[in-house]
Amino acid sequence: QMTVSGGVTLTVSESEAKAISAASAKKLTEEKKLCLVLDLDHTLLHATDDYRASRFVADEIIVSEADHGGHASSKTDLATPKTMKNDLKRDDVRTILLPMELPLEQQQQYVQQKLQQQKQQEIKLFEMEPLPLQNKNANSLIMRHYIKLRPYLKEFLTQIQSTYQLSVYTAGTRAYAEQVAIMICRHLVGATLDEEGVNTLRGKLREKDEECRRYEAFVARQKQLELAKGHAVAMDSDKEKSKGATKVVKFDHSREEDEARKATIDLIVLDDSDDDANGSERISSGKRSADDMNNDIPRKKKKSVNFGSMPPPDQPSTEAGAKVKDGSKKMNDPTEERDRLRVLLDDAEKLEIKAVQLRRKMFGSRIVSRTDVGDLGKDVKSLKRVFPCGGVMAAILDDREDVWANARNNDTGRPGEPPDNLLLVKPYHWKPFQGYADVNNASGQDLSESDDKKQDGNSDGKDEDQMLLWTADILRRLHERYYSTSASVEKSVPDLLRSMRRETLRRHPSVKAVLSGLIPIHKQNRQSQVRPPIVRYAEELGAEVLPDMCCSCLLPKKLLGESPVGPN
Repeated sequence: QMTVSGGVTLTVSESEAKAISAASAKKLTEEKKLCLVLDLDHTLLHATDDYRASRFVADEIIVSEADHGGHASSKTDLATPKTMKNDLKRDDVRTILLPMELPLEQQQQYVQQKLQQQKQQEIKLFEMEPLPLQNKNANSLIMRHYIKLRPYLKEFLTQIQSTYQLSVYTAGTRAYAEQVAIMICRHLVGATLDEEGVNTLRGKLREKDEECRRYEAFVARQKQLELAKGHAVAMDSDKEKSKGATKVVKFDHSREEDEARKATIDLIVLDDSDDDANGSERISSGKRSADDMNNDIPRKKKKSVNFGSMPPPDQPSTEAGAKVKDGSKKMNDPTEERDRLRVLLDDAEKLEIKAVQLRRKMFGSRIVSRTDVGDLGKDVKSLKRVFPCGGVMAAILDDREDVWANARNNDTGRPGEPPDNLLLVKPYHWKPFQGYADVNNASGQDLSESDDKKQDGNSDGKDEDQMLLWTADILRRLHERYYSTSASVEKSVPDLLRSMRRETLRRHPSVKAVLSGLIPIHKQNRQSQVRPPIVRYAEELGAEVLPDMCCSCLLPKKLLGESPVGPN
């Protein structure tokens, strides 16, 4: 059986498996590359979903007036808490948003657990969106996972990606593996925003676009009001001029002319009232005065025409208009901030495209998760599931050797032991994440006790782990040795790694070791197929393990911790 792209497991014949292996080896040889299978958790990173880790990714921290020696001055200050820059934020702590499909009962328990974590006092200080969120399109939760990248990860991948074809084999789910792969590529291309950050930036830009539209509409309205007011002032000026001209003419008229004009108007009013009144009522009423006739004339409703000098009924008065105008002067133009956010979003989206392209180039379809090989059982990783012929050109990087030793089809010849392809690395635990629940499986055993004590004593938060730099050097030498060997000599990655390990202690003449203080003598029986790990390490590094003490069989303990290819 072999697992291919998308987590599909196929059953192929032995001849077909050899053909696939030969075609793959030919392509790798033409490109002068080897294969490298990477584990994720505690090998390249340390992941948790504990909300307390948000203090390392939040941009801002909520502060109170008491922190600055003052007091809240108004209700508005209480409604909108003040924030300041978060000094604990780190560039090497990233986030991914991962859907979690759980049964309804477990889902509710999980939500309550996370909400309880968010209610803790130390978490309230950090301004981040509350999670978990309900996925509207599926019966799942959207959870934020916090991932601390191992130091020198960027340098490690940059050095080996030209000489190794990279694959991922993780105990996490496929969704987790895909999200972590793209997140690592964001880190490599220099992107500082993850998926959640880009979505937040898009939301801010939409809000600012809407604010700009409101501002532009407000400015256009103000311009219309100014034009209308100018037009009204011109009309008032013309009206005043016309009134002044009428008064001059009036003073030139004689009294007789005024009385004649008034009589003419009275006659016109009388004629109009006779035409409009009801005939029967007018005849029966007898003689009536012109004033009585005018009272019977139906009056038309006057229209209120506004030219800007007086505001219409639905508009504010002149004083109110002045306040709006004054307020518009104080209103900030959001166009500059909108343009700044647009530039940031354009840059972020360009880097996101680069990250996606790099993810396809670096990992391709070579991602295998525990959900793809569930038939193997828990805590089992099989190299033949990825490389049907045993992976003669593949190396493995993992912090756990037991998961590989649990496979039934290893080519080492000793059941219960991991394949020789494995490069065992020290499990990575970031001290600030200690006490937080791991996302997937537990880490492997840490054999460097002295390093642990040193790390526990490091209280300033510095991360001095250099494991990936040492591993990159081993892989470089492995690649050089593989392609520098004569083509006539049969070679494989397991054989080369085995010989490189033996060179560690064979530089010292006739190294012998007695491990009775670590392994009881009765458990050091050579007839046993499964060797204790410490015995296996010593023999693989080139030492001869003896059951009894002799004059020249003392192995300094220091040498066991200086292996360049063994357990570091």
